[in-house]
Amino acid sequence: MKKSLLSMLTAVITAWMVTGCTLGTQQQEDGKRNQITQSIEAVDRVTVLATNGQEISLNLAAFSKGLDIHGTAQLSRTEGSLSKSEIRYTLIAYRSSEAPLVMEIGEDAVQYNQVTYRGVGAQQFYGFIRQLAGEALFRSKKPTAVELHADDQYTYKKLTDKENALVLAAMSKAGYEPQPPQVPFPLYPHYRLKLAFADGVADAVIVTPSLLAVTLGNDTLYYQINQELFSQTTEWLPVRPASEVLETLYKASKLSIRSTTDAKLHTTWEADESISKQGAIQQLVRILHQAPEVTVPAEGVGPAAAVLTFWIADTTERRITIYANHFAVDDKLFHRPMIGQNIQNLLSTKEFIQFLHENLKNW
Repeated sequence: MKKSLLSMLTAVITAWMVTGCTLGTQQQEDGKRNQITQSIEAVDRVTVLATNGQEISLNLAAFSKGLDIHGTAQLSRTEGSLSKSEIRYTLIAYRSSEAPLVMEIGEDAVQYNQVTYRGVGAQQFYGFIRQLAGEALFRSKKPTAVELHADDQYTYKKLTDKENALVLAAMSKAGYEPQPPQVPFPLYPHYRLKLAFADGVADAVIVTPSLLAVTLGNDTLYYQINQELFSQTTEWLPVRPASEVLETLYKASKLSIRSTTDAKLHTTWEADESISKQGAIQQLVRILHQAPEVTVPAEGVGPAAAVLTFWIADTTERRITIYANHFAVDDKLFHRPMIGQNIQNLLSTKEFIQFLHENLKNW
């Protein structure tokens, strides 16, 4: 295994180092290959280090097999190093008698020996490493403690050892999902498992009853899970009745958004059309729910920018008036900077859910 892995690792590093050299001769390339071959004596194991400090051991057989496929794809040498925000993982190849080989991996770039390469090959290699890390995460690491949070209700519960074992059993059967899902927002009450490992903490959000999203530093891994885990979380931390008006909106079956300045800008979302629509409605409620209640400022709030109408149980209507930096419901006023402009921007695009997801940090 070490010999096969050694030869493939040599091939991929050689490909990275010689790609982009337009004037290189075959003799120069052979010299580089020999130099790299001599520098790699033996590889004991390969791991990836997430940007939050967690190290995941990769399957050597799968890694060596994948290098044969992904290790020679086209790459181009570029100027500059990867920024911290670009790095997703650090690949570490441990050797028995030499310092480990270290490569920084981003979504569309790799960095080795202070040299950065970009291109299709880098994108493929990132997907390959990401998949290996995703498949290995719950097989190579076990949480020492688990907390269950319902973020929309600001409640949590520390799970018992027995409950921890049930979580671990469910996650060990989870199927890694290589493609980003079409459901970007977690459903109410936003169940989140805080997993404490020996080398760090990871958050696992139960996006839907069958979808799990695990955040590892700068990356998010998705898994298909058995719905029994969601059923267990509802027993361990049941949803409590809504205690105030904004919280009741999570149960909305329909949402209408209408601009007050342009009659052409309006849309309606039906929660039962898809889980994506349901999640988008609840995410908009989440944005409103996080806003603090305030008194009316001396300068006023300005003209209305939009009106949001929520239907609860298909009959009860709840209207929210949106201003530039505030919104009002019943006789209460809340402060949310740029809420008026953000709603207008949302109405100006056809891909409402994608827009909300991509611009969420601006809300």
